[in-house]
Parts: sequence; C-alpha cells; structure tokens
Amino acid sequence: MKTSKEESDLLFRRLLTISAIAGGAMSLVVLGLWALNSLISLWTVAVDATLWAMIVWGLLDLRKRSGNQMPFARAFTYGFQISFFAALFVALTYFVVLRFLAPGFLDQYLDWVGETMRSVITNMSEADRAGLEADLQLTRESTTIMTFTFSKLVNYSLFGGLFSLLAAALLRSRKKRPMMPLRETETEN
Repeated sequence: MKTSKEESDLLFRRLLTISAIAGGAMSLVVLGLWALNSLISLWTVAVDATLWAMIVWGLLDLRKRSGNQMPFARAFTYGFQISFFAALFVALTYFVVLRFLAPGFLDQYLDWVGETMRSVITNMSEADRAGLEADLQLTRESTTIMTFTFSKLVNYSLFGGLFSLLAAALLRSRKKRPMMPLRETETEN
C-alpha cells in the first residue's frame, strides 16, 4: 500500500511529465510555425490552443488516476502547475528562436504590432497618431529578447491559470446528492 508521501511523489512526477509533454508540444508548434514562416498572429492562437488541450488532458488524467475524486481546488492547482511548467518550456523555446534561430524576428514582430495598431485605429487625430507612434517607439526600445521571453512566461502562466479555473469547474468531481423528496400535496377529500 502506498503512503501519502509516495502518492504525492507519483502525482508530482506525473505533473512534470504532462508539463514536459505540454511544453514540448507548445515548443513544436512555435518551431513548426517559425519554420513555415507563417503569420505571426497564428503563433499565439496555436500555442494557446495547445496549452488549453494539455491542461484538459492533464485534468482528465488526474481525475482518472484519483478514482473520479477531484475537488475544485486540487484540479485548479494541478492545471495551473501544468500551465506554469509548460510556460517555462515554451519561454525557453522563444528565447532559443529569438537568440539563435531568428535574430531579426523580434523586430519583424514589433513591425507587425505597429502595422496592426495603425490599421485598426483609423479615425485618429494627428495628436493621437503622434502619441501612438511615440508609444510604439517606446515599446520597440524597451522590448528585448529577455523581456519578450519573460512576458511569454507570465502570459502563458496567467492565461493557463484562468483556463484552469474554468476547466477545474467543469471537470471537478461532483458529489452525488440524494434527491430531495417532493412534498406531498394535500389532496381534497
């Protein structure tokens, strides 16, 4: 019979395994889309969808291994941990891509952000347009490989945590409550 320490260790190893698979899958998506020279906006959607699928898979695995006993707090914690560890993997992948594989990609990305902002905001006064250009220039000056990588770590962790809230609420085990008997209505004599 396993002790609670052994069960906890086994669960943590399983968490790291699922997180490694999630981070690996997310990293493969990043590398695949980079290799295909795809649209930058597609990267975020594809990586987010991969993260969400991995969180759901991890929570379903946890529920199965726990004998369908998975309270909300445990499910949320497990989902958040999966998103955090997977975010570490994908942040490292972004660092490798930006530093070694595609050194000019960050500038290309910032150009894309600027073009997108200018195309979305069409009805601006000259003062507002000058303010937007100043903001875009400040963003360009303050964005380095490290800040970009750190922002990906924080974003994927937080959005994964928010998704874990939703997934935990939907996938948690529900105690079966006995049905309340219906009140008998008085019958007329």
